[in-house]
Amino acid sequence: MEQDGLDLLFIPTFVEVDIDGQERTAVRLETIPFRTPA
Repeated sequence: MEQDGLDLLFIPTFVEVDIDGQERTAVRLETIPFRTPA
């Protein structure tokens, strides 16, 4: 990705999920690609 001039921004958030009837807290990573200015 570096050769293509792309960087990644990761934004972590906590979300509640249901697994087998039990509520759990999970980490969600939103990934945002962006171009690095030349």
